[in-house]
Amino acid sequence: MKKILFIILIGVLIMLKPINAIIKDSLGNIIHRGSVVTGVITVDRGDGSYDVLISEAEEAYPHIFTLSDTPDLAVGDKVRILCEDGCKERLIILPPITAAVTTIRRYALIIASPNELKVFDMDSVALYTLTTGGWAYSGCDITMDSNGNSYTETNWDTLKKYDSSGTLLVTLGIEDGSNWFESLNIGSDGYLYTLEGRATGYAIAKRNTTDLTIVEDAVSIPGGIIYSGGICLDSSGNFYIYNDYANKLEKWSSAGIKLAELDIGNLSNEYAGFGVCGSNVYVVKGTSKIYYAPLSLASYSEWNLPSGEAYALTVADGKLILSGWDGDGDGATTIYDSDRNLVSQVKLGAGYAYKAGGYNF
Repeated sequence: MKKILFIILIGVLIMLKPINAIIKDSLGNIIHRGSVVTGVITVDRGDGSYDVLISEAEEAYPHIFTLSDTPDLAVGDKVRILCEDGCKERLIILPPITAAVTTIRRYALIIASPNELKVFDMDSVALYTLTTGGWAYSGCDITMDSNGNSYTETNWDTLKKYDSSGTLLVTLGIEDGSNWFESLNIGSDGYLYTLEGRATGYAIAKRNTTDLTIVEDAVSIPGGIIYSGGICLDSSGNFYIYNDYANKLEKWSSAGIKLAELDIGNLSNEYAGFGVCGSNVYVVKGTSKIYYAPLSLASYSEWNLPSGEAYALTVADGKLILSGWDGDGDGATTIYDSDRNLVSQVKLGAGYAYKAGGYNF
């Protein structure tokens, strides 16, 4: 009987190769020799531990726990295993390594004279210029995503996407000749949203940023109401648009429900752009006056500016970007922080800009 047990024990030891031998022999799987190896999850135990097949082992090592507080692991995932002092009783799954995501912070202006589009870094240094034209005060708009790509709308009916160097990637005409684009903006979810008129009303279309096609209508509004001007989003995915029929700023949820409205009277410069900065939403009343309201739309306040400073408005990197004229009568871009304190003012060296766009999150 003892002889049989001895033979069984030898078989088990052969099948379950010692972890220090695995570390020594499997050079291709070693990340830090003698301390960390790679393996593949074979079983999720449901208690925060996993069975992992390590390197050349014949069987998976059971019940290995992870250091992650919120593990997001599944069978088949490749993981890193820490082995303290080469002891198989002291194995631990290291948290997955995730690549750092870098947001490119910049803003863009559509400039009246010469008719061109310029992209700037947050120090207002010009990065590149597009002179393809096709823009007009109301029939155009621009926004940017977290990768520095630009999205434009021209002639009420055409969307374009440019990469971070200004190379044209995609051109898409509006899906129906009865429809038209009012404005556009990027959401924190990475989708492009277009406020557009339809033959039967208005809609906010959620669009894929790869080919600019519609994923779905996030908001659908029946006919009989006129919407015009800009569109902006908050970090929760709510939309802010202007009801030109009733002179009201409206807040809509991403589920298509109107959450609030605020009577702000007639906007004479609604196409200058809308933006959420800090805890307020901003709309341009006129080139020297901006209205801002809390995101609840409980009330609004007036912000009076030097003459002609606000022909265009956007938000980027938590700052309000205004473009228009400076005190010398020159085209200029003025930047304010979320408390409306002046950060900088830079001359454009050209005519004023009438549209601005930036990444808002």
